[in-house]
Amino acid sequence: MTQIKEIQHLLQSQNLWETHFSIRPNPNQRGQSTSYFIYDETGTPIYIAKFFDFFKNISIPPSIDVHS
Repeated sequence: MTQIKEIQHLLQSQNLWETHFSIRPNPNQRGQSTSYFIYDETGTPIYIAKFFDFFKNISIPPSIDVHS
């Protein structure tokens, strides 16, 4: 399931989704989160949904063998 579908499903399950709402990615993505705006029918952003990926853009070195 895509993040946008997950957001829509969550809002529907909480009775917060209206059929005229739309979801668009925030064009200014930074750091370890991906955010989306939920817009009403007038184009006004009314919610922000964020997904955090704490390992995004982090390289983890291979494990060091302590016995060598």
